[in-house]
Amino acid sequence: MADPAARDAETRQRALDPAGSFIVQAPAGSGKTSLLTQRFLRLLACVDRPEEVVAITFTRKAAAEMRHRIVAALGAAAAGVPAGESEAERLTHQLALAALANSRRLGWDLERHPARLHVQTIDGFNHWLARRLPLAARIALSPTLADDAAPIHTVAARRLVARLEEEGEVAAALARLARLLGHDPARLGETLAGMLANRELWLPKVLELAPGPRARQEMEGLLAAALERELASIRARLVGGVHHRVVRPAAGSSTRGS
Repeated sequence: MADPAARDAETRQRALDPAGSFIVQAPAGSGKTSLLTQRFLRLLACVDRPEEVVAITFTRKAAAEMRHRIVAALGAAAAGVPAGESEAERLTHQLALAALANSRRLGWDLERHPARLHVQTIDGFNHWLARRLPLAARIALSPTLADDAAPIHTVAARRLVARLEEEGEVAAALARLARLLGHDPARLGETLAGMLANRELWLPKVLELAPGPRARQEMEGLLAAALERELASIRARLVGGVHHRVVRPAAGSSTRGS
């Protein structure tokens, strides 16, 4: 039987391979954050832009800790600080040196611009995406994070209830649900808003009802259709903007489109 320490070291080494994807499950204090930090540094050594590497956590505290470890490792490598005594510290130092070399070769200057390292929460990542895709997100150029999503869930539910007046599968499904709730649109909206607030409880059940590759294909098809619809809308707006450019009138003339 192989030595547990040797198996652990081998598994950790495999998890640093950029060509593979891995799920790391381990108890608290086992070094998961150190391993994730090492993988982040390993990836920085083989990408063209630091923004290509994204680390997403659930809490701000975890994101701050991981960012601190990455920046500290890069800083120590840049300052020529010798590696620590443990094997993990030496490996982290080696990976930081490789990442720093790639940074200098491509002109990232991570020592002075650590903000280019994307270590953030899920909410923070969505906020970052929304700021760069304002047309698709249908928001202003300066979006903010909402601590209380209840009003947003209410608006989304009301918009969905309004589709009762339409035709198609969505309207038919809403009508069936409305019948179960006594044909009360307000009650239907409240139910849908409550479902959005607790979607982590029922969404896995929806996926369990249709297991197998077909369910995944259908879900990916829905996502692809939604993306194509949004892209078509953006294209239409951009084309419209090109054909309806306003020309500043000269003195004594009128404004017209070109």
